[in-house]
Amino acid sequence: MFLNLVAFMIVVRLSDGVRVDSLSVAGKDAQSITLEWSLPSVVDAEWVAFKIKYSTDNLIYTPILLKNINLRKFRIDNLRPDTQYKIQISAVNKNELEGPATDFVLVKTLDAGLYFKLDL
Repeated sequence: MFLNLVAFMIVVRLSDGVRVDSLSVAGKDAQSITLEWSLPSVVDAEWVAFKIKYSTDNLIYTPILLKNINLRKFRIDNLRPDTQYKIQISAVNKNELEGPATDFVLVKTLDAGLYFKLDL
């Protein structure tokens, strides 16, 4: 029992590091949402990626792993028009453990029927 408790405490300590700040929506259309975020000014080299998770039903989340800790903007493509998405992001370290996730951002894609492209 004690050994399991020690292992759990180590996992919590390793994943309790970088918190992504200020997740916001930078743009959207009928099939995509562009996100922006910031990090604390000093980030330990152990943090190597970001994980974005999004869902339309609060049950199944689609993960996207971004293997570039220098990114501060990303566009999620191939989304459904006129659909609300719940999105959050966290930093990921070398051991593939996630740091604290941001609060969820709720955003709805635009209605595809309102926009069209003219080919002249």
